[in-house]
Amino acid sequence: MLNFNLQNGKVVLDAYTMMIAEIRQIVEDFKDNPDEGIRVLTYIHIASRLDPKAPFFGAKEEEVKELASRNTWRENIPENLSDYDDVITAYKKAYEGAESRVSIIFTDKIDQISKMIKDTIPEIVAYTTSSGSKGFATNTAIITKAMSDLDNLLDAKEKLQARMQKQVLKEGKIMGKKTPSRLEKRMMKEGA
Repeated sequence: MLNFNLQNGKVVLDAYTMMIAEIRQIVEDFKDNPDEGIRVLTYIHIASRLDPKAPFFGAKEEEVKELASRNTWRENIPENLSDYDDVITAYKKAYEGAESRVSIIFTDKIDQISKMIKDTIPEIVAYTTSSGSKGFATNTAIITKAMSDLDNLLDAKEKLQARMQKQVLKEGKIMGKKTPSRLEKRMMKEGA
């Protein structure tokens, strides 16, 4: 997976990611302008929402691409960013595990439920039954229950993310998070 560098706000390309044909194509397409190529790869990495350390990991699904593009380029945002949707899909397929997919689903559903709760106005409605008795009905119990269920969803998501972090640490010990050798760097440069 591309590694997001917080100091310069860009990703660092690794040998494993070069195995993805679409990523190799971007590197090839931008070999005359590698800085722009890194910006494109940074956008792809952030927009994919795979890396909890990357900005906007918890952003709403419909906002993440705009946030990623605005913060990657700041100004002069390319108009053809939708051309990279297939690359984002391929990148996700390469690195997205089941836990990550579920975490993103949790985030999206929590956002949807939050919006529904926010948009629901508490009401008290007077009614009359067919027998003529009068009463009042309210939706506050439903809103309160939804808010309580939201808290349970957040707890479940937190447990899932802890499990994901444990898995990342375990993989880090196995893989060693090594840096590419000179041969690997040369192969990446040549696009082999």
